[in-house]
Amino acid sequence: MTARELIDSGLLGAYVIGQTDAQETSLVERMRASDAAVREELERIEDGLQQFAKKSAVTPPPAARALVLERIGATRTAHEPIVRELLAPRSGSWRWLAAASVVALLLSAAGNFMLLRELRHTRTELARLEIEHEFLAHEFHVQHTSYLHSRINWPW
Repeated sequence: MTARELIDSGLLGAYVIGQTDAQETSLVERMRASDAAVREELERIEDGLQQFAKKSAVTPPPAARALVLERIGATRTAHEPIVRELLAPRSGSWRWLAAASVVALLLSAAGNFMLLRELRHTRTELARLEIEHEFLAHEFHVQHTSYLHSRINWPW
């Protein structure tokens, strides 16, 4: 889009009053940075808007300030700072949370320790059974071989 097309589109006016989406805003800001005609037109629109606002401004009645301050509950003087007390975090809730975390950590550690012990016991038992299986397989092989030899050497 050229600078002339942007100026003629009316997008600059929408940009000045904040009615553009992110893509349009990005386009206007890029063109503002790179083109003097766009900068001048934006300044002209902003100045016109400012003059219009000044001409159409209405001075509020003198009692309006007091009425507004009364409605929002601000009966302070103009020089008195507005300070709001923040709610202090309840220290008890943090202590309970910390205590619960420590208890959960200890229970997890105890559970893991018990599972590790059981795993070690299971592995030991598995190794023992594998050795016993090998022994029995070997013994069976010996018995079977002996039986076959005795059948071959039988005097019939």
